Amino acid sequence: MDKYFEWDLEKLAQKQGLSEVLKELDLNELERYLLTRLFVPKPDAMKQTLEQYKEAVQHMRGIPENSRPWLTAEDVAKMTIDNEFLSSAEFHDRLLRSLYVWHFDYYRGPVLAMLRKLEMFTSGTYLFPDLMDPYGSAVLRATLLLAVKYFQDLQTALQAYLLNRNFLVLCIGMGLDLDDALRRAVDYFYIIENRREFALDMSTFLYNNETYLGVKPDGSMGDASYWIDQFEIFSNKKFDGVSLINFMADQARWKNTTDEERMVIKQIIELFVHLVSDHYVMPPAEVIAEYERKSGTPAKKEPAKQGVSLNDVKKNIEREFKKDAEGQFVNLEGALAKLADLAEKYGNPDIAEMYYFDEGENKFKWKE
Repeated sequence: MDKYFEWDLEKLAQKQGLSEVLKELDLNELERYLLTRLFVPKPDAMKQTLEQYKEAVQHMRGIPENSRPWLTAEDVAKMTIDNEFLSSAEFHDRLLRSLYVWHFDYYRGPVLAMLRKLEMFTSGTYLFPDLMDPYGSAVLRATLLLAVKYFQDLQTALQAYLLNRNFLVLCIGMGLDLDDALRRAVDYFYIIENRREFALDMSTFLYNNETYLGVKPDGSMGDASYWIDQFEIFSNKKFDGVSLINFMADQARWKNTTDEERMVIKQIIELFVHLVSDHYVMPPAEVIAEYERKSGTPAKKEPAKQGVSLNDVKKNIEREFKKDAEGQFVNLEGALAKLADLAEKYGNPDIAEMYYFDEGENKFKWKE
């Protein structure tokens, strides 16, 4: 996808004679990624921006004692979220550390718990109108960072919501990689028919996004469906890359639209084309070969008939739930409930029966 919305911190700092200040921060790639998306650089006030980054990155690195322990699933479960809590320095300090850890590695449990808490607090809107900036903006941007990073793990309703609201435009403007997020979400399914069905469902939600986006040549406001329809007509339903380049180069079409709007429109069209074509659907041959090598089972005999492999389910459950010294899940009830939820989601009762109590061995174990 286009890197139009990436920030060149070196160039911005150099223009104001702050190159050494930026160098002293010694930001790694992930720190740069998170900081520039949580706190947008101010080209005319880079000194203020870098001071903000200097303070925030300390919390990301867990240097101050109050931010050192990142949020676990248990910590999130105990939270009572309200506007005062979301505006507290303690929460934001730990959130910065947690965002770094949750992006550095895979922490599905606490992330989904956090998103669920925010969903309940906002009645499903994920909007924070009563939070004064910088808190409101930071919480919203942190929410979108997590939602895109863990897009494949979200419930379908939330995936659709992100594509069908103004969050789509904000995510693109933040430089979040929705192309990779959608690819991972499609890859959550193994059966080709299920991959294609999911991709087409997502394309429908994206197409029906009614967020005002750019100005049509006649002066009225456009939206995702308008620009996608225009490209379909322009390309004679070919949806190819050369046609998109020529479509975006048609100056008369964009005379009332800013460069930023035009780049958002371009990425939305690319996402739609990838969803309605087999761009995401057909896994590369090496992916299939690797699956067969690891599982020892030919792909065509994969036992999970509803779009997710049992091997993947087991791997994700063991990654999410801790075990005790005897190899038993500490939160057994939670693990069993998760398996039941997955069985319902994928219409596959075998998932719920994967982990069972062996009376002979007097313990729970995975079904072979």
